[in-house]
Amino acid sequence: MQHLLAKIHEQVQILRQWRIAGYDRSLLQLDLLYRNVDNAGKATLKDSVEATRKILQTYIFLPDFYFIIVGITLMVFTAQLFVKPGVDYGLLRPVLFVISGILAGAVPLLVAFLTLPPHLFFKASIWVLTLLNVSISAVIFAYLQPIIAGTMLDDGVLSFQRLVWPMFVFYFFAEFYMLMRLSPIVCFNTYLKRHAKDSIEQFIPANKLGPVLSLSAQDHYVEIATPKGAHLERITIKKAIELVPESSGLQVHRSHWVAYNAILDLEKTGERYAVLLRNGTKLPVGKSKVQGLENYLKNRPI
Repeated sequence: MQHLLAKIHEQVQILRQWRIAGYDRSLLQLDLLYRNVDNAGKATLKDSVEATRKILQTYIFLPDFYFIIVGITLMVFTAQLFVKPGVDYGLLRPVLFVISGILAGAVPLLVAFLTLPPHLFFKASIWVLTLLNVSISAVIFAYLQPIIAGTMLDDGVLSFQRLVWPMFVFYFFAEFYMLMRLSPIVCFNTYLKRHAKDSIEQFIPANKLGPVLSLSAQDHYVEIATPKGAHLERITIKKAIELVPESSGLQVHRSHWVAYNAILDLEKTGERYAVLLRNGTKLPVGKSKVQGLENYLKNRPI
């Protein structure tokens, strides 16, 4: 039994690593595609379709996507959706649930290849296009589901009018939740704003985007650390520090800068000082910087 559990745990970890790798790869490829389009000054139809495919891949690799599917399945089962009260569906009932669930998930993904390309091609708002996807998907599902059910059942087939509004509400919450999670990294207009402003964010790849925790010089590069990982960028530490808000942190060493909200404590070993960050990283502190760091730790709000 223990061996079986260990085997299951191993497979779960392999699946998790595959998902994370796929998510990161999709974001990086989307980021590269956006960079090429930005440099070219315009997008082709091929670029728009490819961007749509990458956006959908990031959705599929996100765990939230599967939590939504499970939640919908439970909701469908407990609320008796897609069935009429008092009708005995027999063994066809679970089959109808499965088919309806697959159809409900597939429709917005397919519709996206019609609604999302204008996001890159015309720089249209991804929020407006998502609302369009919600509306079209609800109509298509409400039209197709009764046809499918009618081929299987003699009674209990729901009408278009009975399905369209519940599906609109369902798609609205599901799609906009996913978009709120991913819009900062999949929206082309957000990408343009991020790279147009004089900010350190312009150097952080999409899969590592987040608040900057620290900056560390590494030869001719600077390691930019965020809660999602570290990225090496060919830039000087001086230039990198100039690109972060002055009030967000302080330089603790000629080669290191840290964000105030990332600092956990100041440690002393012999005559040497080091700042311990909340992510477990420990960076050296120059002697001339110790007083400033101690003052911050003494006066920071609890």
